[in-house]
Amino acid sequence: RNMEESIRFYERVLGAHVVQRSEHLAFLTYDEEHHRIALVATAQPEPAPPGAAGLDHLAYTFKDLHELLQAYARLRREGILPVWTINHGPTTSLYYQDPDGNRVELQVDNFATEEEGKAWMASEAFEQNPIGVEFDSERLLERYVRGEPVELLLRQGATEAGGADSGPPPALQNRSIDATRMIAPSHFAHAVLRTRNLAGAIRFYERVLGAHVVQQSKYLAFLTYDEEHHRIALAYTPQKAPAPPNAAGLDHLAYTVLDLPALLQTYARLRQEGILPVWTINHGPTTSLYYQDPDGNKVELQVDNFATEAELKACMQSESFARNPIGIEFDADKLLERYLRGDTIELLLQQGATEAPPRSKL
Repeated sequence: RNMEESIRFYERVLGAHVVQRSEHLAFLTYDEEHHRIALVATAQPEPAPPGAAGLDHLAYTFKDLHELLQAYARLRREGILPVWTINHGPTTSLYYQDPDGNRVELQVDNFATEEEGKAWMASEAFEQNPIGVEFDSERLLERYVRGEPVELLLRQGATEAGGADSGPPPALQNRSIDATRMIAPSHFAHAVLRTRNLAGAIRFYERVLGAHVVQQSKYLAFLTYDEEHHRIALAYTPQKAPAPPNAAGLDHLAYTVLDLPALLQTYARLRQEGILPVWTINHGPTTSLYYQDPDGNKVELQVDNFATEAELKACMQSESFARNPIGIEFDADKLLERYLRGDTIELLLQQGATEAPPRSKL
């Protein structure tokens, strides 16, 4: 609802910078990707009901505990404090809240390998308490600076929330934290979505993303499609009231596939299973298929239209993109038809490769 404040929040919390913006739209990134976050202005003043299906939070991983605590110290210095600090078991996490109430989790992995993280999530201890143990971020920072072992600090219960901890062990070497240095996350970790239909949501993400369940309970499921311990978490919510149309919050999550053949193969497979996109559009930087999960959350499957990130960013900073940052719709069946008959990939990735579908579904 407030574009300027939202841009400032993501610049400060994630170390992002604006790649391209207009009055109602801004694209930001914190790494080599053409954009990691897009912000769209909305005039809808009514927020979503508490606990409504949709986004719970987005999570970003830092390289190590030093970088996470350095980000915490910098943000604290700027008056931005976490709303929740918790050791989930697989991760040590700080939660922040943006101007629209969306939560952002800054985390560090507690285990050296993804196998150890997945083993923890499959353990009885995680099943008994999948949420975790809260900690006092000030005490954690104090103990880190005075030189306590990182392995100890990443354990659940390293500090009690608001409680006391033991005195410093002997012969520790103090560490320093630079509270002025901006550090961006090393990578995006996962999204957590609230759902009214846990089984239906699991089936959707299994089919659309090729994900599989890592751990599941009655009200919570963790899924992944790669080596990460989880990329999506689904949490059941009893809140039946939907968010108002165009309410501030999640618009969609986007996932990049390897190339156009992989995107069209996925389209053909999902079409055969009766799962059709709600929107097919060439945005300029990407050729994109949008699907909708059982709760109305949109998922974008995309392929980059350019060979390098430099070309993608140049496209986003061009005059033509400024005039039309949304893109040009295409007919997915005709695109598949042209691909199968052997038309060149370069041609098929151009805007206008096929006319728009007969009827826009979104």
